[in-house]
Amino acid sequence: MYMVHNMNLRSVDLNLLPILQALLREGSVTAAAASLGLSQSATSHALTRLRHVLRDPLLVKVGRGMKLTPRAERLRESVNASCDAIIQALSQESFHPAEIVRSFKIATPDYSALIVGKTLLPQLRMAAPGVSVRFSDVGLSTRQQILDGSLDMALIARIPSICEGLSIHGGFFEQKICVAGLDHPIAANGRVTLAELARHGRLNIDFASYLLLDSGEDQAAEQIRVAPSHLLVLPFMAVETGSVAVVGRALGLLAARYAPIRVIELDDCAEPTEICLAWSPANDADPAHRWLREQLIDIMAQNFELTSKQVTASSLRENRT
Repeated sequence: MYMVHNMNLRSVDLNLLPILQALLREGSVTAAAASLGLSQSATSHALTRLRHVLRDPLLVKVGRGMKLTPRAERLRESVNASCDAIIQALSQESFHPAEIVRSFKIATPDYSALIVGKTLLPQLRMAAPGVSVRFSDVGLSTRQQILDGSLDMALIARIPSICEGLSIHGGFFEQKICVAGLDHPIAANGRVTLAELARHGRLNIDFASYLLLDSGEDQAAEQIRVAPSHLLVLPFMAVETGSVAVVGRALGLLAARYAPIRVIELDDCAEPTEICLAWSPANDADPAHRWLREQLIDIMAQNFELTSKQVTASSLRENRT
């Protein structure tokens, strides 16, 4: 039976561990030094320190060679296992999407969830069947939810109050356009001004209350305002009520695929909105998180403009074919 003395790990120089492994493996200072790329004197000095720490000579001279002590023989297996465990713990994790079993929660407006989801779902089924995604509303607490980990990421307008302190991939832009039913008076023209829209019942996005500030837009003609988390209803409500709505281009083009909706360019619209993907810096290097971000960024590039310059609906369709 062997006595085991407790040892404070902080008092041990862990740089000695690979040297100990080499000495136990080679049974020779010269051979251990050669395998480690160290000088023989440096390896001998390390052996002296190991003898002091372990209170055992470890290697003793027998005849013309060296021999491991019984303690050293007993240490060999456990030291090899410890070194292997440390290497495995510190090595880059291997990553295969098909092996992920994980659920991600993404905050985004409803129409963005549809745009992203219709492409993402087939990709997940094929490449990562163990991954599930839950979309939730964007709100004033979105930034804090990302930072505390209750949200994985958000696909949102690049708003400083939400994005501050988060990792961001931006550079996607969405120009505002007008949508109306095919038989609406303004549908005959391919372009319209905000002044012309003022003569018609108008639906709009309630960014003012969402951001807790004045949007600066004329609200007199806006008979219905919809929260940013319910943007998908705007184009369809415009058709059903004989009104017009001002929405992002991606939303307008998406709605026009499913309903008799005319997409109309705005001649005097504001600068386009920058769309970004935001997440906690704590997840920057997480392999699964990074893989999902790459999928989302690729999908965003397919559905949003990559320049702040205004692009017509026809040219946008041409760029996507």
